[in-house]
Amino acid sequence: MKSPPKGAMEEIDRMFKKRARFLIDESLPSDTKDALDVWGFRSITVHELKLQGRSDEDIFAYAWKDRMYILTADTDFLDNRRFPPNRNPGVIVVPPLNIGTEPFIEALYVAVSMHGDYKEIFRKTKVHVHENGEFEVWQRHYDTEKITKTRYKLDSRGIFEWKDQRSSELLAPS
Repeated sequence: MKSPPKGAMEEIDRMFKKRARFLIDESLPSDTKDALDVWGFRSITVHELKLQGRSDEDIFAYAWKDRMYILTADTDFLDNRRFPPNRNPGVIVVPPLNIGTEPFIEALYVAVSMHGDYKEIFRKTKVHVHENGEFEVWQRHYDTEKITKTRYKLDSRGIFEWKDQRSSELLAPS
């Protein structure tokens, strides 16, 4: 594999490296914000914004307006009909806490870390973290307008393995 041209990585950092901000949905435990703070990520909860009890559409619109990723356990946010890709602020769906504290924390950390430093790259992306450690990523390609779904899994060293990839103009999360 060839190395990128000299200065290419610096150019990518200049264009895309901006620290992400997370809007924590009420479907997640209240101490989720504390974990993100400890890990060095900026976040705010729907409770702090007085948005608890509001519709998912209201949360989605707020996150879009303020350029924040939605961090949630609510898979409804994966519905492209209700939450269209062209207005997607970035959504990360993690497993609910009922899978156990340690798997929840691990899934949360990996998902948030993927997005933390490069918020512009992952804008308009939806990520679904499954209980078994698999990730599904739906990303809209700006040049073709197609949505690509790619599946990943952590291996024993914590590195993502590519699982499969599908592409469709109307691909909706399952």
